[in-house]
Amino acid sequence: MTDPAETGSADREVREEQIREYIHRALFATDMESPAELVRAREVILGRSLPKNFMQSRDSDEYLQRREANQARIEECRTRFWDLTHEQLQAMLDLDSLHQDADLQFSAERLIHVSTLRSDFSELANRLGNKDRIARVLKSLIMLAPREAAGFREAELRTMRTGQSEKEMKLGAKRIREEFPAIFALESSWLTEVEAFRRHSNRVRTYHQAESASNNWVIWVWLSIVFGGVVIRYIGRFMRGE
Repeated sequence: MTDPAETGSADREVREEQIREYIHRALFATDMESPAELVRAREVILGRSLPKNFMQSRDSDEYLQRREANQARIEECRTRFWDLTHEQLQAMLDLDSLHQDADLQFSAERLIHVSTLRSDFSELANRLGNKDRIARVLKSLIMLAPREAAGFREAELRTMRTGQSEKEMKLGAKRIREEFPAIFALESSWLTEVEAFRRHSNRVRTYHQAESASNNWVIWVWLSIVFGGVVIRYIGRFMRGE
């Protein structure tokens, strides 16, 4: 009789191997790799069924129209997100029609997940009070498409470099990490970067200023020596009647 523990261990090993194979294919896929086959492999691993029209041609008018409609709905949800209820959002985002578009499915699933954290965001804003800049930044950031979000993150870091919001943003990031782990998980890498942000310290700035002043002093001494040498030579020549 087979030991249930051994059977469970074998099943886990098979699943882990499937996951490793899928990740390898997804990371190193070439233009010849069928996106549909990659999505099919993912759904098998997740134990989800594929829609009947899954293998529909990506060049067909029907597919293109459906993708365009899905994109429009996702953008509408991003724009109206904080005014919609969770139920309204779920009704607008038809996940069953997104199996053939991994990028749109990711965006839709992220919006639905964020929607479950509405009360957390409200509580975060209440705890931060009038120092809620990071909460407002996050609420805007998580609504953006991935490419737009990358630029938004960098823009906020540039703002911190000017010193306008550094302290408030760092304290907010620390509080989110400690008190709101679900929100922190949404942007963990960026929030970690915000919390660890360091501008040049006063000591470093003072050093650079002193170094600059020292360099200027050396330049003036060198010019004085050169100029003095020219004057001395001229006086010597004058005294000799040259």
